[in-house]
Amino acid sequence: MTLTADRGEVSSEDGAERRAPALGPRRSWASREPFERRSTPFNTDEASRERAWRAVGLRHALTAAALDAGAALVTAAVVLSGRGDAVSRAAVAGLAASAFVALVAACGGYRRSVLGDGPGEFQAVLRAAGLGAVLSMAVAFAFGVDVPRLAVLAGLPTLALAACCARYALRRRLHERRVRGVGMRSTVVLGDQASVRRVVADLAATPHHGFRVDGVCLPAVDEAELVAGVPVVGAVADVVQVVADLAGEVVIVTGNVLSGEALRRLSWALGRAGADLVVAPGIVEVAGPRLSVRPTAGLSLLEVEVDPRGDAWSRRASSTSRSPPCWASWCSPWSSSRRRPWR
Repeated sequence: MTLTADRGEVSSEDGAERRAPALGPRRSWASREPFERRSTPFNTDEASRERAWRAVGLRHALTAAALDAGAALVTAAVVLSGRGDAVSRAAVAGLAASAFVALVAACGGYRRSVLGDGPGEFQAVLRAAGLGAVLSMAVAFAFGVDVPRLAVLAGLPTLALAACCARYALRRRLHERRVRGVGMRSTVVLGDQASVRRVVADLAATPHHGFRVDGVCLPAVDEAELVAGVPVVGAVADVVQVVADLAGEVVIVTGNVLSGEALRRLSWALGRAGADLVVAPGIVEVAGPRLSVRPTAGLSLLEVEVDPRGDAWSRRASSTSRSPPCWASWCSPWSSSRRRPWR
C-alpha cells in the first residue's frame, strides 16, 4: 500500500485551506516575510530560551563530542601502551581522538535532529568507526605506515562500543530532564480536531521524545478554544505567525487540512521562521520496519508493507519476524526514515 500527498493544483496562492476565519491578516507563505517580527513574552524570555532544545541541544552535542573524544583517548592509550615514548603516544592519541570526532561529525552524529531520540546518533558512531578502519588500512597501504592490527581489529570496535554506551547514558540523562520540562521542543500542532487530539495525547504520554505542544491551529479559529487541554492559538493561516510569536521549533501537520502545494509553501515559510515541519500521516498500529519513504517523481510516497495472508495472527508474526535486530537498524543507512520510540 502506498500513500501520497495530493499534488492537485490550487486556484490561487492562498488555497482553500486558508480561507476560514483567522486571527490575523493572511500573509503569503511564499513571500520573503511570511510573518511579522514582533516581541512577545515567549520569544524574549531568556530563561525559556535556556531551557529550550535549541540551547540544550547545542550543549548536548558538545558533551557528546567530549565523550567521544574521551573514549578515543582512553582506547588509544590502551592500544598504544608499551609502544614508543610517552610524548609520541600522547600525540597519536590526541590525533586519533580528533580524527574520530571529525568522522562522527562528518557522519552527522552531532546534529540536533538526531540527538536524544532515534537511532541516528548511534548509526553515526558505528559508521565513523567503520570509516576509521577503512582509512587506517588505506593510509597503511598508501604510505607504508605501521598501523597496529590491534588498533583496527580491537581498538575501533571497542571505541564504538564505549562511545555508544556513553551516548546512551547521556540520552537517559536527557530523558530525565525532559520529564522535568528541560530540553523540549516548542511544538504547534495543525490539523482537524480529531487528528490533533490524537497527536497531542500521544506526545503528552511520551515526553522523552522532546515535543511539548504549546498551541494548536485548527482549520478555523472559531471551532474551539481548547483541544485536549491545549489552547487554540490560531487558524491554518496563522500558523507561521504563531510559530514566530511562541518561538516554536516544530510544526506537526496532521489530518488532511493542507494539500501538497500548501505543505510545500508552508515549509518555505517555516524555514524563514526557523522551525521544522513534521507530517503525521495518521497511520496507527503499524510496526516501524513496515514503513518506508520512497521519493518518486517528485512525490514522497509512504509505503506500508502489507501481509498477503491478511489475518491478524500472521500480521503480528510478520511484524515480529521481519523486524531487524537492534544493531542492524543502527548500521542501516535507510533506517533513519523508520521512526520508532528509541529510549
